[in-house]
Amino acid sequence: SGVVRLCEGPLARPGSLPPLLTSSHPARHPTAMRALPIVEVEEEDEPRLPASPRRPGSSASAPAPPPAAPSQCAAPQCTRRSRHRCAARWRSSRTQPPGCAFPWDVGRLLARAGPAEPLPMGGALLRSALQPAEARWLCREMTRLSRTRPGGPLLAAGGGLGNRPREMLSWCHPFSRLSSCGERPTRLLRWSEELLHALAPGAAAAGVRVDSLLVQVYAAGGSLLPHTDADLSWGLGVSLGAEAVFECLPRGDGAVPQTIRLRSGDIVAGEWGALRHAVRVPRAAAAPEWWDGEAFGCAAVRCSLLARQALTAEEQRALGEGRARRLYGIGLEELARRTGEEVPSLCLRLRHEAAE
Repeated sequence: SGVVRLCEGPLARPGSLPPLLTSSHPARHPTAMRALPIVEVEEEDEPRLPASPRRPGSSASAPAPPPAAPSQCAAPQCTRRSRHRCAARWRSSRTQPPGCAFPWDVGRLLARAGPAEPLPMGGALLRSALQPAEARWLCREMTRLSRTRPGGPLLAAGGGLGNRPREMLSWCHPFSRLSSCGERPTRLLRWSEELLHALAPGAAAAGVRVDSLLVQVYAAGGSLLPHTDADLSWGLGVSLGAEAVFECLPRGDGAVPQTIRLRSGDIVAGEWGALRHAVRVPRAAAAPEWWDGEAFGCAAVRCSLLARQALTAEEQRALGEGRARRLYGIGLEELARRTGEEVPSLCLRLRHEAAE
Protein backbone atom coordinates (compact mmCIF):
# COMPACT_ATOMS: atom_id res chain seq x y z
CA SER A 1 0.00 0.00 0.00
CA GLY A 2 1.00 3.63 -0.04
CA VAL A 3 2.32 6.12 -2.48
CA VAL A 4 4.65 4.60 -5.06
CA ARG A 5 5.96 7.05 -7.63
CA LEU A 6 5.47 5.77 -11.15
CA CYS A 7 7.91 8.21 -12.73
CA GLU A 8 10.68 10.39 -11.46
CA GLY A 9 9.76 13.54 -13.32
CA PRO A 10 6.81 15.67 -12.13
CA LEU A 11 4.16 16.87 -14.50
CA ALA A 12 4.95 20.24 -15.97
CA ARG A 13 3.49 23.17 -14.15
CA PRO A 14 1.36 25.79 -15.98
CA GLY A 15 3.41 27.56 -18.59
CA SER A 16 5.99 24.77 -18.81
CA LEU A 17 4.07 21.88 -20.34
CA PRO A 18 6.33 21.52 -23.43
CA PRO A 19 9.29 20.02 -21.48
CA LEU A 20 7.04 17.16 -20.36
CA LEU A 21 5.93 16.55 -23.92
CA THR A 22 9.42 16.72 -25.41
CA SER A 23 11.41 14.87 -22.75
CA SER A 24 13.52 12.06 -24.24
CA HIS A 25 14.13 10.22 -20.97
CA PRO A 26 11.89 7.09 -20.99
CA ALA A 27 11.13 7.26 -17.29
CA ARG A 28 10.03 10.88 -17.61
CA HIS A 29 8.07 10.66 -20.81
CA PRO A 30 4.27 10.81 -20.42
CA THR A 31 3.79 7.81 -22.71
CA ALA A 32 6.19 5.60 -20.74
CA MET A 33 3.34 4.16 -18.75
CA ARG A 34 1.43 3.32 -21.91
CA ALA A 35 4.34 1.33 -23.34
CA LEU A 36 3.08 -1.57 -21.24
CA PRO A 37 -0.16 -2.95 -22.71
CA ILE A 38 -2.53 -2.74 -19.76
CA VAL A 39 -6.18 -3.60 -20.23
CA GLU A 40 -9.24 -1.90 -18.79
CA VAL A 41 -11.13 -3.80 -16.10
CA GLU A 42 -14.12 -5.82 -17.15
CA GLU A 43 -16.41 -6.82 -14.29
CA GLU A 44 -17.11 -10.53 -14.13
CA ASP A 45 -18.73 -12.17 -11.13
CA GLU A 46 -18.02 -15.76 -12.13
CA PRO A 47 -15.68 -17.47 -14.55
CA ARG A 48 -17.52 -18.54 -17.68
CA LEU A 49 -18.26 -22.23 -17.82
CA PRO A 50 -17.75 -24.20 -21.05
CA ALA A 51 -20.77 -24.47 -23.32
CA SER A 52 -22.93 -27.59 -23.10
CA PRO A 53 -22.35 -30.26 -25.78
CA ARG A 54 -24.59 -29.98 -28.83
CA ARG A 55 -27.47 -32.37 -29.31
CA PRO A 56 -26.96 -35.21 -31.83
CA GLY A 57 -27.51 -34.00 -35.34
CA SER A 58 -26.35 -30.44 -34.65
CA SER A 59 -23.98 -29.00 -37.22
CA ALA A 60 -21.75 -27.40 -34.61
CA SER A 61 -19.03 -29.54 -33.08
CA ALA A 62 -19.09 -30.28 -29.39
CA PRO A 63 -16.43 -28.64 -27.22
CA ALA A 64 -13.50 -30.70 -26.05
CA PRO A 65 -14.19 -32.45 -22.75
CA PRO A 66 -12.49 -30.93 -19.68
CA PRO A 67 -9.45 -32.72 -18.26
CA ALA A 68 -10.22 -35.44 -15.78
CA ALA A 69 -10.04 -34.44 -12.13
CA PRO A 70 -7.55 -36.27 -9.94
CA SER A 71 -8.90 -39.21 -7.99
CA GLN A 72 -7.44 -37.81 -4.80
CA CYS A 73 -5.99 -34.63 -3.42
CA ALA A 74 -2.26 -34.50 -2.80
CA ALA A 75 -2.66 -33.07 0.69
CA PRO A 76 -2.02 -35.82 3.30
CA GLN A 77 -4.72 -34.53 5.66
CA CYS A 78 -7.51 -35.23 3.14
CA THR A 79 -10.07 -37.90 3.81
CA ARG A 80 -11.76 -39.84 1.02
CA ARG A 81 -14.82 -37.58 1.26
CA SER A 82 -12.78 -34.37 1.18
CA ARG A 83 -10.83 -35.69 -1.80
CA HIS A 84 -14.11 -36.02 -3.63
CA ARG A 85 -15.01 -32.43 -2.77
CA CYS A 86 -11.62 -31.17 -3.93
CA ALA A 87 -12.03 -32.97 -7.26
CA ALA A 88 -15.53 -31.53 -7.66
CA ARG A 89 -14.23 -28.00 -7.03
CA TRP A 90 -11.52 -28.49 -9.62
CA ARG A 91 -13.99 -29.55 -12.30
CA SER A 92 -15.79 -26.19 -11.88
CA SER A 93 -12.61 -24.08 -11.94
CA ARG A 94 -10.54 -22.65 -14.75
CA THR A 95 -7.31 -22.71 -12.80
CA GLN A 96 -5.03 -25.38 -11.39
CA PRO A 97 -6.78 -26.63 -8.25
CA PRO A 98 -5.33 -25.77 -4.85
CA GLY A 99 -7.02 -28.88 -3.48
CA CYS A 100 -6.74 -28.69 0.30
CA ALA A 101 -3.54 -26.60 0.11
CA PHE A 102 -5.29 -23.24 0.62
CA PRO A 103 -7.78 -22.39 3.39
CA TRP A 104 -10.69 -21.02 1.35
CA ASP A 105 -13.02 -21.69 4.29
CA VAL A 106 -12.64 -18.47 6.31
CA GLY A 107 -14.44 -19.86 9.36
CA ARG A 108 -12.03 -22.77 9.66
CA LEU A 109 -9.08 -20.49 9.01
CA LEU A 110 -10.06 -18.19 11.88
CA ALA A 111 -10.67 -21.14 14.21
CA ARG A 112 -7.25 -22.58 13.38
CA ALA A 113 -5.35 -19.29 13.74
CA GLY A 114 -6.90 -18.25 17.04
CA PRO A 115 -7.83 -14.75 18.24
CA ALA A 116 -6.61 -11.77 16.22
CA GLU A 117 -4.47 -9.08 17.85
CA PRO A 118 -6.08 -5.62 17.89
CA LEU A 119 -4.49 -2.76 15.95
CA PRO A 120 -5.25 0.97 16.28
CA MET A 121 -8.47 2.39 14.82
CA GLY A 122 -10.31 -0.92 14.61
CA GLY A 123 -7.65 -2.89 12.73
CA ALA A 124 -6.53 -6.44 13.45
CA LEU A 125 -3.53 -8.74 12.98
CA LEU A 126 -3.99 -12.47 12.40
CA ARG A 127 -0.74 -14.26 13.19
CA SER A 128 0.40 -17.28 11.14
CA ALA A 129 -2.89 -17.35 9.24
CA LEU A 130 -1.29 -19.16 6.31
CA GLN A 131 0.99 -22.15 6.74
CA PRO A 132 4.17 -22.41 4.61
CA ALA A 133 2.58 -24.72 2.00
CA GLU A 134 -0.40 -22.38 1.69
CA ALA A 135 1.82 -19.30 1.41
CA ARG A 136 3.89 -21.05 -1.26
CA TRP A 137 0.79 -21.88 -3.29
CA LEU A 138 -0.47 -18.30 -3.06
CA CYS A 139 2.90 -16.95 -4.24
CA ARG A 140 2.88 -19.35 -7.18
CA GLU A 141 -0.68 -18.34 -8.03
CA MET A 142 0.36 -14.67 -8.10
CA THR A 143 3.24 -15.58 -10.40
CA ARG A 144 0.84 -17.45 -12.68
CA LEU A 145 -1.57 -14.52 -12.78
CA SER A 146 1.27 -12.13 -13.62
CA ARG A 147 2.01 -14.21 -16.71
CA THR A 148 -1.53 -13.70 -18.02
CA ARG A 149 -0.60 -10.11 -18.83
CA PRO A 150 -0.31 -9.33 -22.57
CA GLY A 151 3.40 -9.02 -23.28
CA GLY A 152 4.52 -11.13 -20.33
CA PRO A 153 5.13 -10.43 -16.62
CA LEU A 154 5.39 -6.83 -15.44
CA LEU A 155 8.71 -7.46 -13.65
CA ALA A 156 11.59 -7.94 -16.10
CA ALA A 157 14.03 -10.76 -15.57
CA GLY A 158 17.08 -9.63 -13.66
CA GLY A 159 15.57 -6.21 -12.93
CA GLY A 160 16.47 -4.40 -9.71
CA LEU A 161 13.96 -3.21 -7.15
CA GLY A 162 15.66 -0.36 -5.37
CA ASN A 163 14.42 0.99 -2.06
CA ARG A 164 10.72 1.09 -2.93
CA PRO A 165 8.33 -1.78 -3.65
CA ARG A 166 7.40 -2.53 -7.24
CA GLU A 167 4.08 -3.65 -8.61
CA MET A 168 4.05 -7.29 -9.62
CA LEU A 169 0.44 -7.36 -10.78
CA SER A 170 -2.88 -5.64 -10.29
CA TRP A 171 -6.50 -6.38 -10.92
CA CYS A 172 -8.61 -3.21 -10.96
CA HIS A 173 -5.84 -1.03 -9.48
CA PRO A 174 -7.38 0.81 -6.50
CA PHE A 175 -6.58 4.25 -7.94
CA SER A 176 -6.46 3.87 -11.73
CA ARG A 177 -8.86 0.88 -12.13
CA LEU A 178 -6.42 -0.59 -14.68
CA SER A 179 -5.39 -4.25 -14.66
CA SER A 180 -2.02 -5.74 -15.51
CA CYS A 181 -3.26 -9.34 -15.50
CA GLY A 182 -5.69 -10.86 -17.92
CA GLU A 183 -7.67 -13.04 -15.51
CA ARG A 184 -9.97 -11.89 -12.73
CA PRO A 185 -9.01 -13.59 -9.40
CA THR A 186 -12.67 -14.00 -8.44
CA ARG A 187 -12.27 -16.56 -5.68
CA LEU A 188 -9.37 -14.74 -4.04
CA LEU A 189 -11.32 -11.45 -4.03
CA ARG A 190 -14.30 -13.11 -2.35
CA TRP A 191 -12.06 -14.81 0.21
CA SER A 192 -10.36 -11.47 0.98
CA GLU A 193 -13.69 -9.68 1.43
CA GLU A 194 -15.06 -12.33 3.80
CA LEU A 195 -11.85 -12.33 5.83
CA LEU A 196 -11.72 -8.49 5.94
CA HIS A 197 -15.29 -8.29 7.25
CA ALA A 198 -14.55 -10.96 9.88
CA LEU A 199 -11.38 -9.25 11.15
CA ALA A 200 -12.59 -5.64 10.91
CA PRO A 201 -16.30 -5.16 11.70
CA GLY A 202 -15.89 -1.51 10.70
CA ALA A 203 -15.27 -2.60 7.12
CA ALA A 204 -18.42 -4.71 7.13
CA ALA A 205 -20.43 -1.84 8.63
CA ALA A 206 -19.12 0.50 5.92
CA GLY A 207 -20.24 -1.95 3.24
CA VAL A 208 -16.74 -2.36 1.79
CA ARG A 209 -16.78 -4.56 -1.31
CA VAL A 210 -13.38 -5.99 -2.26
CA ASP A 211 -12.92 -5.72 -6.03
CA SER A 212 -9.24 -4.76 -6.28
CA LEU A 213 -6.01 -6.73 -5.85
CA LEU A 214 -2.56 -5.14 -5.87
CA VAL A 215 0.58 -7.28 -5.44
CA GLN A 216 3.89 -5.60 -4.62
CA VAL A 217 7.36 -7.07 -4.09
CA TYR A 218 10.17 -5.77 -1.87
CA ALA A 219 13.93 -6.21 -1.91
CA ALA A 220 15.91 -6.49 1.31
CA GLY A 221 16.11 -2.96 2.71
CA GLY A 222 13.03 -1.80 0.80
CA SER A 223 10.45 0.37 2.54
CA LEU A 224 7.40 2.57 2.35
CA LEU A 225 7.66 5.81 4.32
CA PRO A 226 4.90 6.86 6.74
CA HIS A 227 1.73 7.64 4.79
CA THR A 228 -2.01 7.12 4.53
CA ASP A 229 -3.68 5.63 1.47
CA ALA A 230 -5.50 8.83 0.58
CA ASP A 231 -8.85 8.44 -1.21
CA LEU A 232 -9.22 4.80 -0.06
CA SER A 233 -10.69 3.05 2.98
CA TRP A 234 -10.42 -0.40 4.61
CA GLY A 235 -8.11 -3.04 3.19
CA LEU A 236 -6.60 -6.48 3.82
CA GLY A 237 -2.88 -7.22 3.54
CA VAL A 238 -1.28 -10.68 3.25
CA SER A 239 2.44 -10.86 4.00
CA LEU A 240 4.54 -13.50 2.19
CA GLY A 241 8.28 -14.15 2.27
CA ALA A 242 10.76 -12.27 4.45
CA GLU A 243 9.94 -10.55 7.72
CA ALA A 244 8.98 -6.86 7.69
CA VAL A 245 8.61 -4.14 10.33
CA PHE A 246 5.12 -2.62 10.19
CA GLU A 247 4.34 0.62 12.03
CA CYS A 248 0.88 1.90 12.89
CA LEU A 249 1.11 5.64 13.50
CA PRO A 250 -2.33 7.01 14.43
CA ARG A 251 -2.82 10.72 14.87
CA GLY A 252 -4.88 11.93 17.82
CA ASP A 253 -7.76 10.16 19.57
CA GLY A 254 -5.33 8.99 22.26
CA ALA A 255 -4.27 5.99 20.15
CA VAL A 256 -0.75 4.74 20.85
CA PRO A 257 1.63 4.03 17.93
CA GLN A 258 2.33 0.35 17.50
CA THR A 259 5.25 -1.48 15.87
CA ILE A 260 4.85 -5.11 14.89
CA ARG A 261 6.91 -7.73 13.09
CA LEU A 262 5.07 -9.14 10.09
CA ARG A 263 6.12 -12.69 9.21
CA SER A 264 5.21 -14.80 6.23
CA GLY A 265 1.58 -15.89 6.50
CA ASP A 266 0.47 -12.98 8.72
CA ILE A 267 -2.63 -11.04 7.65
CA VAL A 268 -3.48 -7.46 8.65
CA ALA A 269 -6.73 -5.55 8.27
CA GLY A 270 -7.09 -1.81 8.77
CA GLU A 271 -8.57 1.49 7.71
CA TRP A 272 -5.48 2.43 5.71
CA GLY A 273 -7.11 5.55 4.29
CA ALA A 274 -7.12 7.06 7.80
CA LEU A 275 -4.45 5.14 9.75
CA ARG A 276 -0.94 6.41 9.04
CA HIS A 277 1.44 3.48 8.57
CA ALA A 278 4.89 2.50 7.30
CA VAL A 279 6.62 -0.69 6.13
CA ARG A 280 10.32 -1.61 6.23
CA VAL A 281 12.12 -4.82 5.24
CA PRO A 282 15.41 -5.15 7.15
CA ARG A 283 18.54 -5.36 4.99
CA ALA A 284 19.45 -8.63 6.68
CA ALA A 285 16.00 -10.11 6.04
CA ALA A 286 16.02 -13.55 4.43
CA ALA A 287 13.16 -15.25 2.62
CA PRO A 288 11.92 -18.64 3.88
CA GLU A 289 13.23 -21.88 2.36
CA TRP A 290 10.21 -22.34 0.10
CA TRP A 291 10.64 -18.91 -1.48
CA ASP A 292 11.42 -18.95 -5.21
CA GLY A 293 12.99 -15.57 -5.94
CA GLU A 294 13.66 -16.41 -9.56
CA ALA A 295 9.91 -16.69 -10.17
CA PHE A 296 9.62 -12.94 -9.67
CA GLY A 297 12.38 -12.14 -12.14
CA CYS A 298 14.14 -9.85 -9.66
CA ALA A 299 15.84 -9.77 -6.27
CA ALA A 300 12.60 -9.82 -4.27
CA VAL A 301 12.51 -11.31 -0.77
CA ARG A 302 8.98 -10.28 0.23
CA CYS A 303 5.58 -10.15 -1.45
CA SER A 304 2.56 -8.21 -0.20
CA LEU A 305 -1.04 -8.78 -1.39
CA LEU A 306 -3.37 -5.84 -0.87
CA ALA A 307 -7.11 -6.41 -1.31
CA ARG A 308 -9.58 -3.54 -1.04
CA GLN A 309 -12.35 -1.61 -2.77
CA ALA A 310 -11.16 0.48 -5.71
CA LEU A 311 -12.33 3.98 -6.51
CA THR A 312 -15.31 4.06 -8.83
CA ALA A 313 -14.81 5.60 -12.26
CA GLU A 314 -16.85 8.63 -11.14
CA GLU A 315 -14.77 9.09 -7.97
CA GLN A 316 -11.55 8.74 -9.93
CA ARG A 317 -12.56 11.38 -12.49
CA ALA A 318 -13.84 13.82 -9.85
CA LEU A 319 -10.59 13.58 -7.86
CA GLY A 320 -8.49 13.91 -11.02
CA GLU A 321 -10.43 16.94 -12.20
CA GLY A 322 -9.95 18.74 -8.89
CA ARG A 323 -6.23 17.97 -8.78
CA ALA A 324 -5.67 19.00 -12.41
CA ARG A 325 -7.25 22.40 -11.80
CA ARG A 326 -5.49 22.87 -8.46
CA LEU A 327 -2.02 21.88 -9.70
CA TYR A 328 -2.08 23.08 -13.32
CA GLY A 329 -5.02 25.42 -13.65
CA ILE A 330 -6.66 23.41 -16.45
CA GLY A 331 -9.25 20.63 -16.63
CA LEU A 332 -8.48 16.94 -16.67
CA GLU A 333 -9.42 16.39 -20.32
CA GLU A 334 -7.29 19.32 -21.46
CA LEU A 335 -4.32 18.08 -19.42
CA ALA A 336 -4.72 14.61 -20.90
CA ARG A 337 -4.77 16.11 -24.40
CA ARG A 338 -1.60 18.13 -23.80
CA THR A 339 0.36 15.32 -22.17
CA GLY A 340 -0.91 12.51 -24.40
CA GLU A 341 -1.78 10.33 -21.39
CA GLU A 342 -4.92 8.30 -20.91
CA VAL A 343 -7.20 9.65 -18.19
CA PRO A 344 -6.90 6.66 -15.76
CA SER A 345 -3.08 6.70 -15.65
CA LEU A 346 -3.08 10.51 -15.54
CA CYS A 347 -5.38 10.46 -12.49
CA LEU A 348 -2.93 8.15 -10.73
CA ARG A 349 0.00 10.43 -11.52
CA LEU A 350 -1.95 13.48 -10.33
CA ARG A 351 -2.53 11.73 -7.03
CA HIS A 352 1.21 11.16 -6.60
CA GLU A 353 1.94 14.78 -7.50
CA ALA A 354 -0.62 16.06 -4.99
CA ALA A 355 0.89 13.91 -2.22
CA GLU A 356 4.40 15.35 -2.64
